[in-house]
Order: sequence, then structure tokens, then C-alpha cells
Amino acid sequence: MTGGTTKLLLMYYQTIIWVNDRSISEGDDMNTLSLNQKFIQVATPILSEFGFSGVKELVTEQLMLMLQSKIGHYEAECKVIESRVGQPFEVASLVESGSEDFEKDDSLNDWRFAREAVVLYQKKMQDILNA
Repeated sequence: MTGGTTKLLLMYYQTIIWVNDRSISEGDDMNTLSLNQKFIQVATPILSEFGFSGVKELVTEQLMLMLQSKIGHYEAECKVIESRVGQPFEVASLVESGSEDFEKDDSLNDWRFAREAVVLYQKKMQDILNA
């Protein structure tokens, strides 16, 4: 992420905070947030310079990058544990729970968590794409 993109994201989040603090009262629909007009006027040409059609595209792209990073991290963790255990999760998880091999139990728990995290973040990606 470039310094300009970071600064733009910071400006975006500061504006959202401003919107949350001053423009939304109890009972307002939290599913619709609007940015103040001055921010939109300033940000739109900058976003265009970076190839974005608007704030939504920028936020979507940044969220997708962050989610892809999380997915990659947990997929890599799954591969490391699978290579260490020497068998696929489905086979390794059939071992009796409560065994005396605490290290293997810990690895299986870490592996299970990593697999669940991959599914969770993939679902979040789909939710963003479908929003």
C-alpha cells in the first residue's frame, strides 16, 4: 500500500468517524452511511488518479486485500501443520480425542482453528462481493 493510499484511507476512516459522531442519531438506519459532501468533492478526483471509481471501490479493494492476506496466512499454517503431522486433517482428526499426545492434540486444535478461519474469511469475501 502506498503512502498516498494509506493517507486516503485514513481520511476516509476519519470521515466515517465524523459521520458516526455528528450525523447519525439513535434510530437512524446504520445500513446507510453517507460521507460529507466536502470529503466527496476532495476525495473523488484523488480516487480517480489511483484508478478507483469511488470510495466504495477503494474500500472493497482494500478489504479484499486484507481478507486475502488472512486467508493466505491460515492456508499456509494448514500446510505447515499437515506436513508436520504427515497426513490430511480428515485422517489426523480421527485419532481419539483425549489421547496422551498433548503436542499432537494442540496441533490438531491449531489446525482446526486455521481451517475454520479460512472458511470464515472466504465467507466474508463473498459477503463483501455480494454487498
